Formats: sequence, C-alpha cells, structure tokens
Amino acid sequence: MQIPAAVYGLEFKVRCISAVVGDVDQHSFLVGTLNPKANSNQLHLLRYSEEENKISCEAIWNHSSEIWHIAPCPSKMHKDWFFTVWNKEKGPTGATLFSKDGGGNVELKQLLTLDMPCSRVLWDPAGIVDTILVIDESGLSVSKLEANCTAHKVAGKIPMSPASKMPTGAWDPNHPDVAVITNDCGILKCDLRAKNIQDQVDDAHTQRVSDVQFNANKMYRLASSGDDGYVKLWDTRKLNLPLMMIEAHDHWVSSLQFNPSHDQLVLTSSTDSMVKLWDFSGLESGTMNDDQTWAPDAKECLIKQLNEYEDSVYSVSWSGKNPWVFASVSYNGKVLVYQVPEERKVKILLQNDELYDAP
Repeated sequence: MQIPAAVYGLEFKVRCISAVVGDVDQHSFLVGTLNPKANSNQLHLLRYSEEENKISCEAIWNHSSEIWHIAPCPSKMHKDWFFTVWNKEKGPTGATLFSKDGGGNVELKQLLTLDMPCSRVLWDPAGIVDTILVIDESGLSVSKLEANCTAHKVAGKIPMSPASKMPTGAWDPNHPDVAVITNDCGILKCDLRAKNIQDQVDDAHTQRVSDVQFNANKMYRLASSGDDGYVKLWDTRKLNLPLMMIEAHDHWVSSLQFNPSHDQLVLTSSTDSMVKLWDFSGLESGTMNDDQTWAPDAKECLIKQLNEYEDSVYSVSWSGKNPWVFASVSYNGKVLVYQVPEERKVKILLQNDELYDAP
C-alpha cells in the first residue's frame, strides 16, 4: 500500500525547497518564500515524521528579500549553516550565510553577505567549508571563506561569454577540481585549478538548461534538465553527445536530483505541475540509437507520476536522513513529502543483495 503524501502550506509564493543534508537524524527541509513586497519573506524549517506521516514547522524566520535558492552546508558539523540566494525587488541579487543554533530561535544569526551578484552558491560536496563556488550571469567565482565564515575573498574567476540569465551549476563530488555551469542552452565544464573552461557543449538542450546534477556514486556522470522538457545524462569526459535523453515532461523541467544512495532513482519537477520518480538503470543495458544515445520511451523508466499539485512545481529534494523520502514544493506554496513506493524499495534492496552475494 502506497503511503499518501504529507502536506504543508505556505502563505506566499515559493520556488525552492532544500533538505538539510547534514542532518542525518531528522527529515529536515528549508523552504523560502517569494513575496516581492520588501521585508515580507519567510524561511520555514520543516520536519517530517515517517511514523505519523506528518510535516511540522519547527521555526519560521523573517527574510528581507525574495528567496530563489537555498544551499544548506553538507557538513554534519556545520549542518545548521545555509546560504539563501535572494533578489531584491527591481534591485540586485546576492547571497547571505546564516547559522541557526537550535530551531526554536526567533532570529537567525547572519554570518556573511556576499558583496557580489549571485544566482547559485555551491558548497564543496565533501563538506569542507573553507571554499564555495558562486555562480552569476558572468561566470563562476571561487571564493575563500575566512574569519570563521564571517568574511570571504575571491580567489579566482572563470568568465563565460555571452552572459547567461539564471545560470546554475554543480560541483563534481568525485573530482574536486571540476564543476559545471550552464550558459543558456549550453553546459560548460570548468577546471577550478587552472581557472578555465575545459570543455563545453553549446546545444545541450534546445531551450535553456534549467538544472544540472552530478551522480555522487558514478564518476563522470552528469544529468541535465531543460526548458525543452528533456532530461539528459552525460559523460563529462566527452560532452559532444548525451548518453541518454528522455522527454520527461510536457513543459519546462524545473529541477532534478539523483538519489544520494541509489543512483538509478532520479526525481524531476516541472511547470506542468508534475513530480516524477524515474529509474534510469536501463542506461547500462538499453538499446542505443545511431548516435550511441539511449533514448527510451518515458514509460520504460517512469516509476511514479505525482499529480497532486495545481501549480508549477519548481523544486525537489531528497531527505538527508534516508534515501527513501523526498519533498517538493509548488509555486503556490504547497509542500508535499513522499516516500518511495514500498515495492520499488524492496526491489532495489533485493538487487543490491544479489550484487553483494555474487561471486
């Protein structure tokens, strides 16, 4: 029997939800609002109970600007640190680093505000907190955090041309000197040590690339989503052709995430008001087309289509506590927390046991 989704509602519009990935003891999620009225935004810290299948709000904090992205620190030691990426009404973008010392505090402790434009902040996936990557319309900056994260210094810049609106990116967890950033329809592979662009594909999607994510469990594996409705998988050693492409949604794909433990599971959200859970394990055995790209019918890979939203879904996130729980949020402020279907969970665990027991 499938457990129904747990529901939580916010008063204002929302574009982002992020798991507190360093919190391995609780299902914790941060949600930020998108109210254009000055000093009227909020951050909600949510907890999910599997036993009760219920979402509770542990804290609500005021935030001065629209919140477009939240980047929690992956370090267990610093699990209470997170950046908000914000946009002031008719003004600049930026990012602020906060720390919370206990969820019940009314006020957050503000550690640092970056004095530079920003559309994304990337933490080192290894949990090392002395370096962050800052992405804006002109490229990627490597920034060193100093004085217990109350100051920062730009250590290098990788420019991209032409400038891109709403770029995003990802830091390779298996190769700490590699990151990718998006440039409209293209993907750029960056060498963080040499501070240059190592490789690129200009037409990764036919419309804007909306999200990119590395597979932490498989080297060189990158996923991308686009406003063209497609999801693609890439080998970052050769970006000329995708390994896989699938028409995942009827409208823009707004976000995607690999499962942190079972990498065949991938989540996607879309402005078609859908969240979809996929199984891409067929990539290793599927039939390739003439371009050596696996292009399956979506029905081959789709595990579950979640159609309980009435508005665009902009963000999905796997829980940091265990790999079977995930959350999503729609533009009208509706948060849903789901669990992977039990029959799929059992199937994956049995497959893993067979691989472990194989001679």
